[in-house]
Amino acid sequence: MAQIAKRAYRYRFYPTPEQASRLARTFGCVRLVYNKALEERTRAYALEGKRVSHVESSAMLTEWKRSGEFAFLREVSSVPLQQTLRHSQAGFANFFAKRAKYPAFKSRKEKGSNNRAKARLKVARVYARATDRRRDHLHKVTTRLVRENQAIAVEDLTVRNLVKNRGLARAVSDAAWRQLRSMLEYRARW
Repeated sequence: MAQIAKRAYRYRFYPTPEQASRLARTFGCVRLVYNKALEERTRAYALEGKRVSHVESSAMLTEWKRSGEFAFLREVSSVPLQQTLRHSQAGFANFFAKRAKYPAFKSRKEKGSNNRAKARLKVARVYARATDRRRDHLHKVTTRLVRENQAIAVEDLTVRNLVKNRGLARAVSDAAWRQLRSMLEYRARW
């Protein structure tokens, strides 16, 4: 199975004073639209028990642009403003989905559930950090191996049999040999 290698590039942007001004104006308008849309959705739900759709919030944006108070919204591109409405819509939809999924319990059960969720999140962060460190180490090792050597030979091991040994199972699994091999392969091809 061929593995698709993803590359990330980081660029530094040095805007001219005019570009910096336009970016600042756009970011300010995006912030305003997000907060106003959130305020309207919250108000509609609290007072009327009604959800505001994306189409309705988009119509509100058009009205805000036409009003004298927020006429400056017409000076920026509508693309980031519409994207902001989509993001706020998604955030609000997630809020309602979680609420519907977990009905209200007694406060003691809720507290216990919250503590379990916090503990689960803490463990997930630890595992994620370990995975990130392992991946970073493998990237560094494979890069060094490819740069410093003209030829690289890799021996196949029957990992399945090694994992059967209880004393070695965790160490073998944590070594991420398959990931090391795939990184070596695509780095060597580059």
